Amino acid sequence: MKRIYLKKSTLVVAIISQLLLCFPATSFATSFGTNLVINGDGETRNTTGWSATGSHASAFVATPAYFGEEDQEIHGWVLELYDGSANVEATFSQTINISDIQSTVATGLVSLDFSAQAFSWYGANASYTVEELDVSDNVLNTHTSGNINLFRQDVYYNHFDPSLSNCTWTTTSIAVASLNTSTAKLRISVYGKTSNTPEDYVDFDNIQLSLSTVPSVTTTTINTYNAASATMGGNVTADNGSTVTERGVVYSTTDATPTIGETGVTQDVNGSGTGSFSESITGLSPNTTYHMRAYATNSAGTSYGDVVTFKTLTNGTFTGAVNNDWVTAGNWSDGNVPTSATDVTIPSGKTVIVAAGTSADCNNITIDAAGSLTIQSSSATNAGSLIVAGNATGNVTFESYLAETGKWHVVAAPVASQNIWDFATLADNSIAEKTGKRAATEYNESTNTWDTNYPTADTEGSFSPGTGYTVLRATPGVASYTGNINTSDVSKLLARDLYGWNALGNPYTSAINATVSADATNNLLTVNSDQLDENFAALYVWDAATSQYVTINNTESGTLAQSHIQAGQGFFIRAKDNSGLTFSVTEAMQTHQLSVPLKSGETAWPTIQLAASGKEKLSKTIVTFNRNMTIGLDVTYDAGMFKADKNFALYTKLVEDNGVDFAIQALPDNRFNELVIPLGIDAPAGTEITFSAEAMNLPTDAAVNLEDRAAKTMTQLDVAGAKYTVTITEQTKGAGNFFLHTSSATTEVSELENNLQVYTRDRAIYIKGNINSSDVIAVYGVDGKLHYRKNAEKTGLLRIDAAKMPAGVYLHQH
Repeated sequence: MKRIYLKKSTLVVAIISQLLLCFPATSFATSFGTNLVINGDGETRNTTGWSATGSHASAFVATPAYFGEEDQEIHGWVLELYDGSANVEATFSQTINISDIQSTVATGLVSLDFSAQAFSWYGANASYTVEELDVSDNVLNTHTSGNINLFRQDVYYNHFDPSLSNCTWTTTSIAVASLNTSTAKLRISVYGKTSNTPEDYVDFDNIQLSLSTVPSVTTTTINTYNAASATMGGNVTADNGSTVTERGVVYSTTDATPTIGETGVTQDVNGSGTGSFSESITGLSPNTTYHMRAYATNSAGTSYGDVVTFKTLTNGTFTGAVNNDWVTAGNWSDGNVPTSATDVTIPSGKTVIVAAGTSADCNNITIDAAGSLTIQSSSATNAGSLIVAGNATGNVTFESYLAETGKWHVVAAPVASQNIWDFATLADNSIAEKTGKRAATEYNESTNTWDTNYPTADTEGSFSPGTGYTVLRATPGVASYTGNINTSDVSKLLARDLYGWNALGNPYTSAINATVSADATNNLLTVNSDQLDENFAALYVWDAATSQYVTINNTESGTLAQSHIQAGQGFFIRAKDNSGLTFSVTEAMQTHQLSVPLKSGETAWPTIQLAASGKEKLSKTIVTFNRNMTIGLDVTYDAGMFKADKNFALYTKLVEDNGVDFAIQALPDNRFNELVIPLGIDAPAGTEITFSAEAMNLPTDAAVNLEDRAAKTMTQLDVAGAKYTVTITEQTKGAGNFFLHTSSATTEVSELENNLQVYTRDRAIYIKGNINSSDVIAVYGVDGKLHYRKNAEKTGLLRIDAAKMPAGVYLHQH
């Protein structure tokens, strides 16, 4: 590259004059966007407006710089100081009017930008100054950059570097300041000084006055958060003229407009540059309100997005982050499945499932009106369960599976406030309908029947907690109840206007303890024993499969061998009297029993289950044995029979008969060899009955023998396939003909004169028949020795204790 040096000042003046004629007095090349550029003279090749001042101002002149030879186009302007004197100095200045963009400039950081400069100063010292002027050229503020350490390059004679790649400023940008709001003009001054170098110069191509404002940043709405963490972030949409060196978020629980460095404000840095950013912030406090906003920093300063306020969740808030399952830990705000100490919240829009076969616990629970909680059931023996230790707000849906087709079920609503008509007309419940009537009704104790005024409209209100109802599904399936969770004890007033049978039920969304083996204290029978008829101190559950009432009592060997009442299950009890007694179901009875079958089962007590079947009907009675039982009434262990069909029932009478028909009789287990248990059968004469028995845990010296005194037969029923079939007559129906013997040794029944029957069993001699109380009974050995002689003192059946008689053959005299 060739440079031309002009040594004559007159020629320089002439050139300047010529330039003044060719270019306007002031030039602006202004662009708005990420960077405001003022005085971009690189585009116009214009030096108009620049002036030199100082003692050697005339020596500090501008000459065109060529890209190559002098006849090529001007590349820029060389400001040359050519006086050879010592300590030559001069200032080269230009004033720019910024009135039209004053408000824009005043908002940002003003910088001198040398990034497009081509040549370096070839001299000793240089500095740059920007002055703020008002409209009258009065100086408002002065911004001096100080000395600039410019890179010195000897490229003066380099004609072979057209790219000028080695000729750059070592300092490319100098920040000035945010301008005064009254600034109307800016004066840019270049100051040069040299000791005695005659040919120092600086080459101006495109010095710019740039405006950098703080970045544009927005705060991202917080959609993901829980009890101790939240995903916070923002978006830097523009750097506004200066690189974003830092970005992130600030948040506080006390400062509604958090900024960096303030008390109580936490800063989280998340990189640099423009674009979206986010980060999961941990260590937050549960149930706490936070104020958060994004920030971004560049050389002009720090800007903030709008403040986003959110409240962290409480521990136990369902987030559904994984799925809708209650027992999945990742679905909860604190990462833990709730316990009985956890307060649970189910927010709006969240659907929660307690699946069949799973259990759920919590302290308090709040279910938003736009959220939902469903406790599912998949079969009659597979249900979900929920126990709420504290209080509950909002509705829950509980599913109860009704298994039998075309059979009535005795149920109890496991929730409060479920409207009966809504339940009966819900399509998925499939409650049977006939001539507008819905198959859902309650029991009437005063008539001892189910109310036949089946609802035809919404006139019944809601299910009463703890009350039993009967419903009929058209097909097997789930019946759904929706309402409030019962979280208090339930007491039901008992009636005994007729027989005292009251239909009750489990009011909770979990099973409840029924017997002492389930819980020694908090169980239905123990808590309510004083309210029950002592002969019927049991719970009677309707078994739709057999159309019979099955019995739960403390023997746990009844026709329903279980110790709990499932959620949604209704049952009957018999009140002791009509004195205003109440039956209590308490929260303390609640327990998780996910599979409580409606079927018989084995028991630890020795037990005999005797069955009678005929005309497609079946009835069962239970005899069970325990050392603590008696041959009289054992309350909550002996259970009177609740006859579903008064024309077909099998029962026992107590060995010490009190006149009551029993479904369950508990006897001492140390008297197998002497017990004779009266049986009763209610069936019309002419009905063919088949007896069978199932023995569980009987000792080896015990057996199950059925005596038919009319037929004079004894049949052992506890052997494989054993049955006894007989046609009931007027003589044999009811009690007094059939007896159950538990001894393994029994003689044949001998028929004597006067219609007397004599047999031995359990080390006793039995005489039955036409006996008067005044008759004298005598027993002799074959040796003629008298071993027993006494008045009969009773009629019908006489038992003579032979336990102390010596072994041998005996004769009797009547």
